[in-house]
Amino acid sequence: MAMPERQTRSGKQFGNVQSATQLSERTAPFAPLPEDAADVIGIAWAPSQEPERILFNINEYDIRNCDLRSLEEHQQLNDEVINSYMQLICKRNDENERYQRVYAFNTLFHENLQEKGYGSVERWTKKNNIFSYGIVFIPIHFEGNHWIFVTINMLEESIKLYDSFYAKDGRILQNIRSYLSNESRNKKHQGLDFAEWEIAVVEERPTQDNESDCGVFTCQYAECVSRGEPPAFTKANVSYYRRKMTYGIMKKKTSFLN
Repeated sequence: MAMPERQTRSGKQFGNVQSATQLSERTAPFAPLPEDAADVIGIAWAPSQEPERILFNINEYDIRNCDLRSLEEHQQLNDEVINSYMQLICKRNDENERYQRVYAFNTLFHENLQEKGYGSVERWTKKNNIFSYGIVFIPIHFEGNHWIFVTINMLEESIKLYDSFYAKDGRILQNIRSYLSNESRNKKHQGLDFAEWEIAVVEERPTQDNESDCGVFTCQYAECVSRGEPPAFTKANVSYYRRKMTYGIMKKKTSFLN
């Protein structure tokens, strides 16, 4: 099966090993937020008498006050925040030739795949060929109470699971492998040889020490993977990332620090 070439769309070699200087220059993880951030975040997190009222949308995802407030300290991020943030990353990568194109499934994808099988998600990619993307994101609400993150990297030929807490359940990886095999046969009319693929739980990754930050970790894993970088954040800076994500969603972009 033909895979995307191992390079960025600008023609430069795509690699995963980068120096600490390169990482700090590209990600600027603790750079000050824009001057209007405090006001924007204050508006986002302000209590509302209509918490379910739609404020705006990002792609097909409606954003309400209750969604934005799930980004406050000690709150677990909800589906709309996870889905919309993944879409912002996809948009950023589409518009920036330094990065690989990303396709993101929504948070219901794996639940449907696991409970109902491939047939229930077969049409989800009717308008998109996932094999034409460099990276595929699959955010998963594991057992309804914990966010984890799976990536399919078409360039590296890998399926990896990032879990900020448990990092134990290999069944999810097998589900995704089976899905990818079925998708290749269905859409490409040929099998997929996994002999040289890396299919693994990522052991060296930032981890959480509470029960509420898993969604933030999932989104930050996605940020790093989308840039071709190893996760370079820590649990000590979760508050910063909650604010950064809130600002990004309110402004409908993740590129303000890039």
